[in-house]
Amino acid sequence: QRVADLRKGLVEALRPHGLAERFAHIAEQRGMFSYTGLTPAQVQRLRDEFSVYLVGSGRASVAGMSEERLDYLAEAIARVCRG
Repeated sequence: QRVADLRKGLVEALRPHGLAERFAHIAEQRGMFSYTGLTPAQVQRLRDEFSVYLVGSGRASVAGMSEERLDYLAEAIARVCRG
């Protein structure tokens, strides 16, 4: 249930950035990992600029997320998606 709640929480945290629909699939996936759809360049920016670590393919460990940091993660994702 914790992982499912984190998935939904991330999508909701992305809503103020106008990205909830783009990442809605995250809330519908199951398991400890999620495919975000971020490009390798966006993943690299997350690492370099925000110290957010995903696999180069854009796969993220949902189990490694914390509820307290979802807003930070959403902001970071929004900034790399804006270019």
